[in-house]
Amino acid sequence: MNRNLACFALVLLSAGAQGCTEEVGSCDDPREGRDTVLVRNQIQYGGQAIINEACAGCHGSQVKGAARRGAPAGLDFDVYPVESETTMTTSSGETMLELEPPVLSGLRERQRRIFEQRDLIWTQVKEGLMPPDGVGALYRKLESVFDSKDDVVCTRAKRSYEGIFEKSSMDVLRNWLACDAPIVEATGPIDTMEGVAGKAGYQYKACGMSEPGEAIPFETVYDSVLASCAGCHPSQSAPDLTTVDKAYDALVSKASGCDGKQYVVPGDSEASYLLEKLQANPSCGSRMPIGAPLPSSSIAQVRAWIETGARRASDLPDGEAAQSGATP
Repeated sequence: MNRNLACFALVLLSAGAQGCTEEVGSCDDPREGRDTVLVRNQIQYGGQAIINEACAGCHGSQVKGAARRGAPAGLDFDVYPVESETTMTTSSGETMLELEPPVLSGLRERQRRIFEQRDLIWTQVKEGLMPPDGVGALYRKLESVFDSKDDVVCTRAKRSYEGIFEKSSMDVLRNWLACDAPIVEATGPIDTMEGVAGKAGYQYKACGMSEPGEAIPFETVYDSVLASCAGCHPSQSAPDLTTVDKAYDALVSKASGCDGKQYVVPGDSEASYLLEKLQANPSCGSRMPIGAPLPSSSIAQVRAWIETGARRASDLPDGEAAQSGATP
């Protein structure tokens, strides 16, 4: 099949070719698909991360026009955790995050659609028809997804997603689909109990954040935010973000090519083109990354790093650096 037409395949199958699909089978995961992974500074479930990283670039509710690469309008699978600072207190006295009803209902509707299409999704991925660029592209898209340790969910355990949980990411996806496609619905600044569903469902804190004025080392920003950009930089365009050393040298006090602006002006986030590029309507080109925007907590992390001097860990006095949950 022409892979440029692969985004059409799911809707064509759903129109009546049910006999061509392979069932995902039973849920044989003792954690019911709720093994956690670290995606930049958000905790998600493994299958949820695969869908978001590998599918939502076309099948995203915020992706429009040609960027959908033929994915039919309304066939949206993005189930990113929603960031919230609004809390509510349960009858047992626990503090939980709370989401606006329209936001929560839209998220759950997309989750329901994924589960209803689970056999079709599984068949398309297993046969290499989805994502459009092939299974190899799926693994490349997951290079910034790390296993997370059970005792401290914000600590990454492995760099390679293949082999996480001692099984392949294909097995993670199959089990997740078979286990009712559970999702982390909310992320925020507070700690919540693992496995406890509040008003916003399963939720975890945002990882790698600092207290006001507390310095964040560049290594933390690279691991949790910029490492996922290395697939396109420099292979498609500057700056070179392929390693932490190259990224720092390419960004700090270096011209961006946009009206003489520097990518990073230490201490001045408003003058830093990097931060502008991560937000809506930059003065040159389009917002990055292409597709879904970064979570606001990731952008806040970049801003905090710049505002506190845009330094590396080796340049920070002992005790000044924030403790990052994203560091192995």
